[in-house]
Amino acid sequence: MKKWLFPISIVLMLASVGTLIFLLFGNTNDTETNITQGTADSQSAASSETKEDPLKPSEIFKKEFKTLSTNEVELPKTLTIDALDVKTNIEQVGLDKKGAMGTPKNEQQVGWYKFGPRPGDVGNAVLDGHTDTKTGPAVFYKLHELKKGDAIKIKDESGRLLVFRVKKLVEYDHLDAPLEKIFGAADTRNLNLITCIGTYDQNAGTYDNRLVVFTELDEKASDPVNTPPKPATNVRISGGFVNWYASKDDEVVTYNIYQEQDGKRKKLGSTESIERKAFPLPEDATGRFIITAVNKAGIESAEAFSVTQK
Repeated sequence: MKKWLFPISIVLMLASVGTLIFLLFGNTNDTETNITQGTADSQSAASSETKEDPLKPSEIFKKEFKTLSTNEVELPKTLTIDALDVKTNIEQVGLDKKGAMGTPKNEQQVGWYKFGPRPGDVGNAVLDGHTDTKTGPAVFYKLHELKKGDAIKIKDESGRLLVFRVKKLVEYDHLDAPLEKIFGAADTRNLNLITCIGTYDQNAGTYDNRLVVFTELDEKASDPVNTPPKPATNVRISGGFVNWYASKDDEVVTYNIYQEQDGKRKKLGSTESIERKAFPLPEDATGRFIITAVNKAGIESAEAFSVTQK
């Protein structure tokens, strides 16, 4: 019996040491549990036979983005990620000679894809940044450390603060990344961050994977976005009055009435939203009449026109 006491005591001692190490350092396996391994849909993924980098916004996307962006915010100026101790300027980038999304000239700054929505607009705004340089870490070196709920802060040229919250991190093979999910249309105000990750391929001159951080605007934590109210409708002339149907926007407080004649425009007056949707016209008034809705922030809607009165 005694010959087993020593081995058993060693086992117990080693188990105790192992427990102590775990308590001090946690799980010693080097894994990124917050990053999902993603694959693209078959329709949007690039074929591995063509060796084409799928993070290439095509001319089709370029044209589409011009109609997707609502431009409710100013151009983005700075990016701050407190969790990573990142604060940097934002450059505008387009397409490089190969048709891929351009990268910032300054490796410690980030690039905003200027043919897409601006951060804060409805849709998928995209920022990219380098992970490292020939001499050391670059701006997005620690991007993989972000966690769900972390704040991504953008300030635009007007000084407005926009706060985005991390939804998920997904790592894609650089030949199998979904363009539409990253760059395509969306109903929400998203900001997607892209950088390289994985193993550097000397032959290809790039890393084998791409990390995409998907985020969405936290409107409560952000300064208000200057969204124009919905316009009035059915503007018409009747009985010496210009009449219209009310905007369907609850934030509208007044309506402005304009007269346009011979290429010149003048404001005739305003009415409160609670008043009758009609405004008396000057005698023998000609030209066309324009109604705009104005919300509590003083932002005017798109113009609603009447027929031209001669």
